[in-house]
Amino acid sequence: MEKKYQVFISSTFDDLKEERQKARDTILSMYQFPIGMEMFSAADEEQWNVIKETIDSSDYYIVIIAQRYGSIIEHGVDKGISYTQKEFSYAKKKGVPILAFIINDSVLLTADKVETDEIKKEKLKEFKEKAKTGRVVEWWETGDELARKVAVALSKEIQKGKRPGWIRAESNVEKDSVPCADEKIMKLGMKKYPNLLAAYNDIVSDITDSTFFDFMGLQGANFLRDSNNLSLAIKEKSNLKIRYLVQYPFSDEIRRRLENLPECLNDDDLEEKWRTIYGNIKELKRECYVEYRKAESVELRYFSNPLVFRLLFTQKHLYMNYYEKGKNTTQCEVYRYDYDSPTYETYQMYFNNIWIKAQHSLPTKKITAKYSFLKDRYFQVTPSLVINVCADCDMNCSYCPKEKNGQKLGGENLKSISQINYCNMQAIKNLVKEFSKHILNDRDKPILRITGGEPLFGSENRKRTMAILSSAEDYNRIVLCTNGISFIKAYNENSRLWEGLKRKMLLKISLDTLNEEKFQILTGTKAGTLESVKNGIQFAAKKKFRIELNVVATKENVSDLEDILKLFEFSIQNHLVGIKILTVNDFGGNVSFEQTIEEQANISQKLEELIEKLRLKGYEEREVFLNDNKGIKMKRFVCHYVDPGNEQDEECTLTIVDHHNSSLSLTPRRTFSEFCIKCKYYPKNVKKDSGIKPCATGVMSLTLRADGLFSPCRLLTDSENAINISNMKPAVIRSSMDELLRKYDRCWYES
Repeated sequence: MEKKYQVFISSTFDDLKEERQKARDTILSMYQFPIGMEMFSAADEEQWNVIKETIDSSDYYIVIIAQRYGSIIEHGVDKGISYTQKEFSYAKKKGVPILAFIINDSVLLTADKVETDEIKKEKLKEFKEKAKTGRVVEWWETGDELARKVAVALSKEIQKGKRPGWIRAESNVEKDSVPCADEKIMKLGMKKYPNLLAAYNDIVSDITDSTFFDFMGLQGANFLRDSNNLSLAIKEKSNLKIRYLVQYPFSDEIRRRLENLPECLNDDDLEEKWRTIYGNIKELKRECYVEYRKAESVELRYFSNPLVFRLLFTQKHLYMNYYEKGKNTTQCEVYRYDYDSPTYETYQMYFNNIWIKAQHSLPTKKITAKYSFLKDRYFQVTPSLVINVCADCDMNCSYCPKEKNGQKLGGENLKSISQINYCNMQAIKNLVKEFSKHILNDRDKPILRITGGEPLFGSENRKRTMAILSSAEDYNRIVLCTNGISFIKAYNENSRLWEGLKRKMLLKISLDTLNEEKFQILTGTKAGTLESVKNGIQFAAKKKFRIELNVVATKENVSDLEDILKLFEFSIQNHLVGIKILTVNDFGGNVSFEQTIEEQANISQKLEELIEKLRLKGYEEREVFLNDNKGIKMKRFVCHYVDPGNEQDEECTLTIVDHHNSSLSLTPRRTFSEFCIKCKYYPKNVKKDSGIKPCATGVMSLTLRADGLFSPCRLLTDSENAINISNMKPAVIRSSMDELLRKYDRCWYES
């Protein structure tokens, strides 16, 4: 049985409006009910009974405290304290679990958000002490940080399962088994219907007696049918103000919703379903501006927020039903709330907030391409610059691509080491300089990524790496990919340069396991190498470098998920940025690895199991995109902790990137440009469960191979799409680079 929980949010009023909104949106996205203080008049004593009843029916109480104490009660037994403190005391008295979120004292706020009255300052100090006593307090600095911490703290409390909540009664559940349900329904002013059809007559009646009708949902298709009374009531009602808020059809959220429907078994079904929805949305637009002639005003907007529920507002009631995974919404239960209930007020504010931010129009371009709903042509890509310093490496990892004879290929060049003639060093430095100028002038701040082979293996490779780093003063972000074995030696050889770049550098260090035996199998190294890697990591961590571990998911290390969790614990203990788990990239199925499609699917399954383990442990869950763009979607979990060294709140992340394209793949289809579609390595008409994943390398970066070949993709060697910069002057490099970068102007992403 699925429980829902009501969460009361309390704070001072004017100074924390934005922060309360973020907290409300977070709770709503968790499929729970936030009750905001906006529907109460804090200075009106007559409202206190309503507030008490609302707290009584709430499962959790959240108090947000900043640097204002708030309005003070002037009469009665609570004279001298603020209304916020009064609510807090009542929640404590009634035994409602309290989650306290207090702003860090170091945060600088505008004068209007800081208490100036000395008496109130002292009262605020005392209130903070009361809020901290007997519970864990979360400290925050920004609204976004507050929202994240609300999500984590509330999830942990809900997992304890100690609150009654209210239960969406199923047909096979006896009424007596959920004694809390009726009580909750009465307190919330709620009525329940088995489905949307059962609620139609009441909705029609409401519209007849209302002056406005607000709708939020997927497509609004149920209101296009002339045969149903609801559609007729809307069209025939004069002087009705109508607002339709429907899903933006090209958003990632609509793809998620469709993929969870049982009728979408493959890409063709997905495409057909989407086209139906897109057609309904366009028809709704036509209906709004052609058929609704009697309405006083009609407006249609498009939102991209997570698709959680359908909302229908009339002057009398709110009707709401959830979008349940794998279930048609017309079959889902509908809940009705009275216009004067806290729930109505809360969701109306939620609707209005999204309405303000929603898009007013759809793209006018004709939709013709297959899988067109996955393409967002209003998305622009800024590539990073990748420099492959060398081809050789002091490891022989099992997951690195091999030739048919078993000989390892030269790093990112994907060709035999013996065939590689290294690029002129001066040309590389010229490229680094010219790329930074172009990006700084025309695009976002540049990212430089240095890799290999192993860029710190051997004195010559280290010299080349140091020369590149010394040319990178204009870069705001530098990523160095290394196995960590030679980092201590490299640092000691040129400590001044390393220290100068430390604040903008991220060290990406490969470490697939902490198990010595598995490590030797995976890396082809001798005993003791693992210890050298760990020493390098710990040395860099003590020097305050930002470090992220790269973990390649293989059958060896994901077979025991505790092995992965130990890596995460190692990262937390050493105060690293975190770890990133990646599956091998087969470059569109054109590079052979020692993994079958079945093994890839098994790895994806194990990563799903890992996600469940991390959820159970209560880590904050996020979805993010690689390289700060919409190229590759990743699943991220965050461990929040306090660094005993500086007593500051810190976080360590575990990120999962699944390149496989099995039915269990976590990563959806990735970013493509016009260039990528034409690429010979891009498989045409790839089926979702074929085991082949189109490569997105060319959209994420411009890559310089160790042999001097510069292109959007390391696999390309043809003169049309790749240039050799080995003997080029800076001006020629600049013009050639400009030509390549123009291919990024019309990128989109397939989600």
